Amino acid sequence: MGSVARLLCASLVVALTVVPFAGSTATAAKVKAGAPCTKANAQVTKKGKTYVCKRVKGKLVWKVLKPAFDDNYETVASDLDTCRLRETSNQTGAGAKGFPIRGTLPTLGDVKIAIIPVDFANAPGAGEPSALFADDLTEIKEWSDFFSRSRMTYRPYLASPTWLRAPKGAEWYVCVECQKGASESKQPMAVGLQELVDLADPVFDFSDTDFVYFLFPYEAESKYGTSMYFHQTTIKTAEGPQQIAVYGERGGHSQPEWRLTRVWSHLIHEALHFQGWIGHGPYNDTSIMTYDGGPSQAVTTWEAFLSGWLEEEEVVCLDAASLTGPVYVTMSPLDLMGDRPVSLMVRLSDEELLIIERRSSGRYSNFATATSFGGQLKDLDNFTAYRVDVNGPYQRVDGRDFGEIGPNFWGYILENGQLRITQSISYQGVNVRVMGSHQIRLSFAG
Repeated sequence: MGSVARLLCASLVVALTVVPFAGSTATAAKVKAGAPCTKANAQVTKKGKTYVCKRVKGKLVWKVLKPAFDDNYETVASDLDTCRLRETSNQTGAGAKGFPIRGTLPTLGDVKIAIIPVDFANAPGAGEPSALFADDLTEIKEWSDFFSRSRMTYRPYLASPTWLRAPKGAEWYVCVECQKGASESKQPMAVGLQELVDLADPVFDFSDTDFVYFLFPYEAESKYGTSMYFHQTTIKTAEGPQQIAVYGERGGHSQPEWRLTRVWSHLIHEALHFQGWIGHGPYNDTSIMTYDGGPSQAVTTWEAFLSGWLEEEEVVCLDAASLTGPVYVTMSPLDLMGDRPVSLMVRLSDEELLIIERRSSGRYSNFATATSFGGQLKDLDNFTAYRVDVNGPYQRVDGRDFGEIGPNFWGYILENGQLRITQSISYQGVNVRVMGSHQIRLSFAG
């Protein structure tokens, strides 16, 4: 890379540097019971007490989060290895259903991402990528720090502030087997990939790059099916050979432009697939892995657990056989990642778990907007529970309702046909009863 090009690249990286996640904007000094607050369901811990922002008589005020009963789960909790169920059958290339996670990108440490904007003479790009996607760079990093508890950090870089013009038309860069709108290949996809990498090589340092994400103009995708996909491949760069995963397309072949999701959430969705997340379940719009443009860009705690993201105190693992008496657990919503456990896992057998999560709106979830699918998630502020059979069959949910999904390794346990638990559910002898807004009681009748 020449000195002028390197100076340009360095200037771009400085201009688009993302700042570390700053956490909640609430200041603990102003938090006390009855004091006004601004964001419903926000939580703050101060001097060992957890406060939650709740609406009381039409006003948002801080309330001390008090369980209905003293938690006693620690007396019967198992080591987390008890809940690390191994997947031994019905394995699929879509991702891991159980331990160990299987992916081509690391789930811990830094993941360097090159975002390369490429346009074509027959499908020119609009606007300046440096202005269009600067906010996406910030969101990508902050999302990773928030949900991985800083155990994994995406390091995204925009390879060029302007569109890089490909040497051939958009129809030359397609993935026919990906079924993204192209019916024939004019050249091997690997040849096209290297041509596009060569465009960015003079202005971007590919050293230690893990993931390359191409941005193509909407017209290229909609007219020509322009797309790129490699689980793992090797590219030639000025810095030497680099082994990378590659993705390029945002759904333009099948969606109107106004329906395309933000780059940050789509990139994360695809990166997580390469990291081994199977996604597309257990139900629609519940996480970034079902629909990244939906009401929630949160995670499932099962996939976060598979990736080694959650702290030990954030996961409670119980063996169903240990539930000889009532067990009380107070939980924080996974959408807020508070100071209480965000995942309660009950081992039912060597292959099956029941996973309980508390859900609410949060930084990456807005259930006030969740009007699809019969309003199952509308204003969700409740416990939910889903089963995971690590050796069961897998199918993508993708817009189907509960009765249409069919056999699947995971799925929600419903209360009177509803995903949210307002009173109680039972599954495989495990009884789950809501005792308060954030506390549940478990018992076993098996």
